[in-house]
Amino acid sequence: MNLRWHLTESIDQVLAAARYLWLRHMLLPPPATFLEIGIGYWQASECASGDLDPETCDMHCDGYGNAGVEGNPEHAVIAAGIRPNDRVVTLDIGTDPLPFHTSSYATVMCPEVLEHLDREQWDFAVAECWRVAARQLLITIPYVAETQIDPPFDRLDFPQWDRHRWLPCPEDMLAVLHDACPDAVGETCRVVAGHFLCAQIVKRAWW
Repeated sequence: MNLRWHLTESIDQVLAAARYLWLRHMLLPPPATFLEIGIGYWQASECASGDLDPETCDMHCDGYGNAGVEGNPEHAVIAAGIRPNDRVVTLDIGTDPLPFHTSSYATVMCPEVLEHLDREQWDFAVAECWRVAARQLLITIPYVAETQIDPPFDRLDFPQWDRHRWLPCPEDMLAVLHDACPDAVGETCRVVAGHFLCAQIVKRAWW
C-alpha cells in the first residue's frame, strides 16, 4: 500500500468537493443551459448539480439541451455514452473556435482546463468561451500566489500533455478576463479552500 498516494488522493477529493460546491452555488438551475469545457466524464457538472462524489453522482443534467467540449477523443466517446441526449464536441480549446452560436448557453464553465494551455492560447480560449456564454462564464484553476510558467509537476502518472503550462496569480487572471471579456458587467475572483482560484464573469444581469 502506498500511503502517500492514498493521502494525496484523499486530499484531492476534499479539495475537489470545495470547488464543486462553488460551482453548485454559481450554476443556474434548469431550464438554464450550460456548456462545459473539458468535460472528461462530466464530473464537474454532475457534482455541481447533484452528488459531490463523481464516482456515485446521479445523472441530473442529461436532456436539458446542455453540451460539452473535450480535447481527448476517447473521453469524448465515453462522455457521449453517459449523456446521449447532450451534444459532445471534440476539439482543442486553445486553437479551435467553438462550433456554437454567440450567447448559445446561459453558463459556460471551464473547470481545471485553462492551466493546461500556453499563455498565448489563453486569450483566444477565454474569448471564445465568453462569446458563447449568454449570462456568465465560470472558470476554476489551481491557485498560486505568483504566476508560474511550466510549473514543476509531481504527478508522474499524468501524461505530458496533461501538465500545467501557465498558472496565473489572481491579478494576472483578472487582467486576462478584462481583455477577453470587455463587455462584462462584473467579475469576481476568489480563492476557494486555499487551493482553487475561481472566477465568475457576468455578461448580463438576470436578477
